[in-house]
Amino acid sequence: MVENSKETPKEENKQVKESQIQEVPFKERKRIWPFIIRYAVCIAVGVGLFFLTLYLRNFFTDELSQANYYRYLADAFTIPGMFFIFLALLFVVAAKGAFRGLGYALRHVGRMLLPFIIKKDITYAEYLEGHETRKNGSIVLTFLIVGALFIIGAIVFIALFYKVYEG
Repeated sequence: MVENSKETPKEENKQVKESQIQEVPFKERKRIWPFIIRYAVCIAVGVGLFFLTLYLRNFFTDELSQANYYRYLADAFTIPGMFFIFLALLFVVAAKGAFRGLGYALRHVGRMLLPFIIKKDITYAEYLEGHETRKNGSIVLTFLIVGALFIIGAIVFIALFYKVYEG
């Protein structure tokens, strides 16, 4: 009777794998939520820029030819795409330290103009020691991917525009 209650090695492996599968999603959810939120915010901003561009071009009120319809959509995809790509490049340049001198100067001017700020004069070398290079790789990659998705949409509508354009 004891021998019949023993489980085969395959059944034991299945139970171990099932218990591991149940534990992994909770750990993964903790790590994936910032990733999902970052992309959702970027896409929401991009969609907002997309619809703002269409609204400013009177896309929803004017009668348009099919070619202009595609042209306006290509423009509306291009603007958020380029916005995110240039924002990623700005983060890369800032991480390399290109704006540290400007930051130091503005900090110094702010301390001179605002009397309630505690005045602690530091040299530029001390300021640079406090601002080590930052790694913004994940946000830069997010901006590049979202920007590339919008640019791909723009390329599709540019191709459709030239397919129907008669000029």
